[in-house]
Amino acid sequence: MSDDLAIWMGHERQARGWSMREVARRSDVSHTTISKIENGQARPSVNLCHMLACVFHVPEEQILQLAGILPERVPLVGVDGLVRRFEALPQREQEVILVQMDALVRLAESGPVYDIRPEKSANRE
Repeated sequence: MSDDLAIWMGHERQARGWSMREVARRSDVSHTTISKIENGQARPSVNLCHMLACVFHVPEEQILQLAGILPERVPLVGVDGLVRRFEALPQREQEVILVQMDALVRLAESGPVYDIRPEKSANRE
C-alpha cells in the first residue's frame, strides 16, 4: 500500500489536531477505513481521494499521487525517451496508443476542425 499517503495523512491530521474519527467524519467514511489508510494497510478509492483532498484542502492530484493511483508528473523527454517508454508498455496499451495517434494524425491531415482566428474585415489590411 502507499506509505507516502500514510505518512502524509498522519502528519497533516496531527498538525490540525484532528483524530482519525474526525477525518473519517469529514470524509464520510468509517474511522476504520482512515486507520487502515494511515497504517498503510489499505489504499483509498479515487472517490475517497477526492474527499480527502476536500477535507485537507489540497489538490486532488496530490492525494492521488500520494496514494499511488496517479503517477508523479514525469519531466518532458525527447523523442528517444518517449520511444523507450512506449516500447516498455504492454502490447495492448501500445495498440491503444497507436489507434489514438492514428486518429489524431487523420484529423490533422483533414485540416482544422474550426478556426479560432477572428475574421478579417474587408476594411482592414
